[in-house]
Amino acid sequence: MITNYFGSSSSGSLKLPDSDNFVLAPLSINPKRDPKALIEPDEFKLQGKRYIRCSALAKNPKHTKKRRSIVWVYGEDIQLHDGKKFWYCYFCEKQHRHQELPTAGNGNTTALDHLESKHSINRSTGELKEAELKEENQLSLSDCNNLKTGIFARKLDIFKDLLVRWIVYCHIAFFQIENIYFISVD
Repeated sequence: MITNYFGSSSSGSLKLPDSDNFVLAPLSINPKRDPKALIEPDEFKLQGKRYIRCSALAKNPKHTKKRRSIVWVYGEDIQLHDGKKFWYCYFCEKQHRHQELPTAGNGNTTALDHLESKHSINRSTGELKEAELKEENQLSLSDCNNLKTGIFARKLDIFKDLLVRWIVYCHIAFFQIENIYFISVD
């Protein structure tokens, strides 16, 4: 029951939490949930507006067809009280990103575009694109401003320093460096 999640005020209407601190994503997608968050509420406040989960309004499962698109694995539809529907992304929730809330209409194109562009999900298989696979804690070049300036500044001393670090840290054998293709001819 919705009142179990929010409680009720003296007038009998629902009282929503004042913050956007709630979790809709299942444990399989977001295992590190905020313990202070409201877990899977039927009705919630997001970006200052009141939304309700469409699953809370859904018909009996016998009367609905199974949704087969990957967008329903990685998100769900929510709606404003005026009936306008949006798609809520579980990955954005997990990464604490701003929810873009693509419109959920007759098709899934906007949600598929979001999954592909923002999260590198293959729209046909539902898996991470191979080119985008990397460890979760691995830094990209754009995350390291000091390294980026060293590489793109074309300063020979900085490049030499980075090259020596690479050789030492990666245990590159010195006989490979003595190869004739590596020796500079001045």
